[in-house]
Amino acid sequence: RMLEYVVKSTDIDLSNHMNNVAYLRALFSAFTTKELSSLDISEIETAYKSQCYEGETLTIKLKNTENGIIAVMQKGETICFTARLICNSIL
Repeated sequence: RMLEYVVKSTDIDLSNHMNNVAYLRALFSAFTTKELSSLDISEIETAYKSQCYEGETLTIKLKNTENGIIAVMQKGETICFTARLICNSIL
């Protein structure tokens, strides 16, 4: 699954780049409420790779694995954020 997310002014912190929590909000926007409930996420591992700024378009790519989901967020070819969601079920 893949989707695009445009960084909003409300995602920006006092340092004028995307707040760490906003990356997670963007990631969770890739799922419906029903999907999030069914995943039964027990752990999330995150890595912040590159700063993002208001108005940039990010691509969020999701891949199922044996024990969860790998998420990669990119602007163009640059990886900004990665996450591993450890879940009791997958999509």
